[in-house]
Amino acid sequence: MHPAGAGPLAGRDLVQKIEGRMWLSARPTARAEAGIRTLHHEVQAALRDRFPTREDEADAELARAHFVHEWRRLAHLGQESERHLLILLGVLAPAPLRVTFLAEAWGPLPGPLRDLGTDTYLMALALRRLLDRGVLLVTSRGDTRLVALPPLMQPLPSRCLDAPERRRWNGLALRFLGVALRGDTHDPDSWPEWRDARPHVLHLVSLAEEYGEGLQEAADLMDRLSVFHRMRDDDHDAALAAADRAVRLFERAGVPAPVAYATYLVNQAMAVRAVDGPAAALEPMERALAVEEGRVDGDHAQTLNLYASLLAGAGHVRKAAAAFDDALATARRAHRDTGSDEDAGAVVMVLNDYSVHLLHHSPEQGTTAQDVARDVLALLDEAESLGPPGGYGTEQIMLNRAEALRRLGRHEEARAELERLVAACEEWDEPTLLLFAALVGLAEVLDDLGDPRHAQVLRRAHEVDDLLDT
Repeated sequence: MHPAGAGPLAGRDLVQKIEGRMWLSARPTARAEAGIRTLHHEVQAALRDRFPTREDEADAELARAHFVHEWRRLAHLGQESERHLLILLGVLAPAPLRVTFLAEAWGPLPGPLRDLGTDTYLMALALRRLLDRGVLLVTSRGDTRLVALPPLMQPLPSRCLDAPERRRWNGLALRFLGVALRGDTHDPDSWPEWRDARPHVLHLVSLAEEYGEGLQEAADLMDRLSVFHRMRDDDHDAALAAADRAVRLFERAGVPAPVAYATYLVNQAMAVRAVDGPAAALEPMERALAVEEGRVDGDHAQTLNLYASLLAGAGHVRKAAAAFDDALATARRAHRDTGSDEDAGAVVMVLNDYSVHLLHHSPEQGTTAQDVARDVLALLDEAESLGPPGGYGTEQIMLNRAEALRRLGRHEEARAELERLVAACEEWDEPTLLLFAALVGLAEVLDDLGDPRHAQVLRRAHEVDDLLDT
């Protein structure tokens, strides 16, 4: 009999004794195993209720014994795919992994685990078995399913591997994440995946640095992570740290792909600009141009275009104009050679950015202003001819065209262009810098025309500005 008010688990020593006998000493027969396993789950549930934050050496030892038991059982049953799944989760950081990654990025994985990845039913069955055996945790965040090892078991699968195997699995995991994560981290649709995977990326990259292996894959992940930070959360210091690390890793790997290296240097320059300003970003951008020397393609045109923007931001107006000329010539030639939509988009980008530069660095009134405005309209006509209505760059073309028309004194045409732009931006149902700029421009044109609506439009611009700041 237990003392009054005390349940069977009131004594902690007794709890540990029960667990210890179950997992450290017991040698269950096949007939007894089901009952012992039921007792184990009941004890664990009671422990969670009574000691919800209990973590000590005894827990770690019990977790180790539990894992070793299950590891040997899987080997005895020939369940190599499930052992590989535990190894993969153990090699990754101690953070939940998206289950969809396992189904979408199975290509780099070893054969038995790759077979699971190609069969949704087999993967679900394996996850369920491991969950039921207490060596896996499955959670959800909205519609996203996540899987992880229990915290105390996280380091254990890697301890079953020798040093060469740990290095091999780190390389496999790097390639796995490289496939699982979308490459374009400019795209907001990729950001939730990268948010969840960031701990795994940083963990595996640190191991790659330690092992001196998988450096090329690690550099690629850090470059994409840098863009994620720069575009998604404006964490410019994190973006710069990741970009610097990408460049160092790739250089340590011997720069195996110059095209990728140039991309990493460009992204490093963009990160430097956000932290230290455009003048500081010129050095890595010039290194990127040196790597790309001799190329005539849309990517090189975009590098030249960014370089021109940096020169303008650093106050080198004439050099910037020359760089824009080079970028435009390169983009036009690449488009003539390929005729691709992608290269057409590069031409449109340069034409728009060059137009902004010309408008920004010319007087707003006078003969020179009108000459520049006519040149800008010609550039924008070319940009508009390269794509379908509503295609890439359309909204920026409209904004630039309205400013050029205004400088030519064609205020009614500018007003109509800006009203169409505001209507298009309002359809996105979210505040944007482009909407703010369109509203400010429209308010100025209405004021030029003596239209009293300019005050109302200006108030709307302030409302959008406030929303952008929140």
